Amino acid sequence: MNSSPDADSLLVGRIRAGEGDAWTELIERYDVVMANQSLHHVVELEHLFDAIASAIGDQGIFITSDMIGRNGHQRWPEALAMLQEFWRELPESHRYNLQLRRQEHEFMNWDCSVEGFEGVRAQDILPLLIDRFGFRFFLAFGNLVTPIVDRSFGWYLDQAHPSFAAAQPRPRPPAAELARRRETSAPA
Repeated sequence: MNSSPDADSLLVGRIRAGEGDAWTELIERYDVVMANQSLHHVVELEHLFDAIASAIGDQGIFITSDMIGRNGHQRWPEALAMLQEFWRELPESHRYNLQLRRQEHEFMNWDCSVEGFEGVRAQDILPLLIDRFGFRFFLAFGNLVTPIVDRSFGWYLDQAHPSFAAAQPRPRPPAAELARRRETSAPA
């Protein structure tokens, strides 16, 4: 961002940082409310979204960037199947979880919400956003690729390393093949 003293002076007194639970009694109006990587920690999403909608009115903008997949940041079944297939092709050295300091021979689709508020209501965020706000722009990203590029395993993605080319994702199977895989892996 290009910032100048003149631009900075325009913002003085116009920007406020706040805690998510401080939105309970908003009486002021805001042109813009932004939530960055925080909604997936909120239990009372309905209450927060109602307060934000009230604060921005009909003309305001709500900007958010967040993890809005399954609760606990688990993979959706279709992505999990593709990720597990890809995982088997990764060199063993690339399956070492640097964050947790452990080898993961199989991809672990663990529920992060069992140890705190990490993704506690992640799968509720998008339906509630659709219900309470209109979208001018929406970009879905990450369900499949995030585990490969995140802080646990992303360190291994060095394009200059020979194993990088071997670990490239394969073209996605046709839709009919994906549907067949879902049918054969669905619980009875």
